[in-house]
Amino acid sequence: MPIDSSIIIVSHNVLAFSGHPKDINKPDTMILERAIKFYKELHIDILVIQESPSEDFVKILADGLGLNYFFLQTKYLYGFPGCILSKFPFKQTFDYNKTISQLSDSIFQRHWGGVKVETSWGIIQLHSVHLCADWGGKFRESTRMKELTYLLNEVQTCDSCLANIVAGDFNSIPNSNPYDLMTEYGFLDSHLQNPEPTVPVPNPKYRIDYIFYEKSKKIKINPLSPTLPYYEDLNLFLSDHYPCIIKIERNDECQCLTTYQRK
Repeated sequence: MPIDSSIIIVSHNVLAFSGHPKDINKPDTMILERAIKFYKELHIDILVIQESPSEDFVKILADGLGLNYFFLQTKYLYGFPGCILSKFPFKQTFDYNKTISQLSDSIFQRHWGGVKVETSWGIIQLHSVHLCADWGGKFRESTRMKELTYLLNEVQTCDSCLANIVAGDFNSIPNSNPYDLMTEYGFLDSHLQNPEPTVPVPNPKYRIDYIFYEKSKKIKINPLSPTLPYYEDLNLFLSDHYPCIIKIERNDECQCLTTYQRK
């Protein structure tokens, strides 16, 4: 396997590739074709998607990008599935759809799942999640806290891994209870020093999308500024969220791998 000089990870709520503003869960082939072009320009190695279109469309996306994919089901017919795409082979996949289907009806109405991928540097463990949104005129942070507590108790520290990452749409702003819970469990905010808002498009004011990671001496995490195309001929943006983008680089000064120990 060739040695990678860096690894680019993008996490993005794509609004089912329906374009923005437009009706959700109605994927548009034209938007999907343009999304493939956009992601190719980012030189993505791993793409984590929330509000994914159906698996048929994900396969087209994966084929267009030359990536492997793992589709994350939702327990509702008209819910919000996800997917993880990777140029690296999947060493292990974590499908929590059966598990979450047995949980309270109010939690994990969207998706949660994960993978281990084998890079030229070592194993990356990555989980994708889409936490509950505020809907029906109610503030639903208590549901988000239940979801996140369950997830964090299941996502184990991987001492042998190059990186342990949780990415997605948390529907939570910085310093909210869900955000603070992530840090209490030893996860670091990749964009803490470069906190650019992700919603709403086109004039974002809030940051609710994140890539969290456990500290490792073997790698360096570099946040990159988000970008999002606007298509004048369609009068649409690619999505109603800006993506989160990080570049992982090796820390060659350290020959060991030490993972931050959770509280």
